[in-house]
Amino acid sequence: MTTRNRQTADKSNSWVAVKKFTKKKLILLFFVALAPTQSWAAISVFQVSSSNPGKPTGYCGAGNEVWLYVYKVEGSALIAHERVLVSSCLRSISPASQNTRDEAQDVDFSSVQWNTQGFSIDWFSHVDASGKPLKTTNYVLRGEHFAAQEILEAPGK
Repeated sequence: MTTRNRQTADKSNSWVAVKKFTKKKLILLFFVALAPTQSWAAISVFQVSSSNPGKPTGYCGAGNEVWLYVYKVEGSALIAHERVLVSSCLRSISPASQNTRDEAQDVDFSSVQWNTQGFSIDWFSHVDASGKPLKTTNYVLRGEHFAAQEILEAPGK
């Protein structure tokens, strides 16, 4: 089985997409970004995997689960710090940027934005613990941990 790698860059968001393909299907997709925060640097990586690899014709058999991994940069080492589910066929979670009807929407992670406080995710479909629809989740760096601040969708939307 032959594989090939392809890298593309989006200079406006400082994202670098690294895709690994086989002749049959997309195996792995990572997006890496250097993230400025108040007190330390981070690298974020998106991992895309099949929702139901054991049953490709079953529920969500063609769907994906996407995790955002945040690694703290300490010298030349990367320390695993945070993991957030940003897209899920199984849990009906979807970022806004992946629902644009654009041809490349499945690899558009621009709904995740870094800032000096941490990062935020704009949602197309996600709910809080009580089932209310979310508009955005802000992950604010508090000491050594990110605190999630959920912003609800305005009523009537």
